[in-house]
Amino acid sequence: MSASSNTPALFQYVLIIKKEKPGNIDYVSFLLCFICWIFFIFFAILTHRLSSVFFWASFLIPVALMRTWWVKKKVNSGITYKHPLFVCGVIWLFVPGMRWIFLLFILFILFDHQSRQNLEIGISDEQIVINTFFRKKFQ
Repeated sequence: MSASSNTPALFQYVLIIKKEKPGNIDYVSFLLCFICWIFFIFFAILTHRLSSVFFWASFLIPVALMRTWWVKKKVNSGITYKHPLFVCGVIWLFVPGMRWIFLLFILFILFDHQSRQNLEIGISDEQIVINTFFRKKFQ
């Protein structure tokens, strides 16, 4: 829900605070995926599951990271690391007792998307609305 889409009807003023560079978000997402990949390889070696689907699926992480990095550099600088994060989350479903981490990766994807959005503040005579992940209203 964007405050600017309701500008004429609800708000007299809309302040848009633009994001400078989301580079730090990219670094965190890349690092999180890389750490997961290292964990998956280490876990497969410790549990002797080198021939399992889990082990071979974990190699999708560097493929997804490199593809995202290449597309970001050559084609579209606005692309995010949501696909590699999703791949990591799906692979967590193969780890016994750790399947709940998949839900964390879904949250990471949602927060990654929200953190890249410009902050919008709608101001009217009746209220001030800050359009964040959880919308805040002040009378």
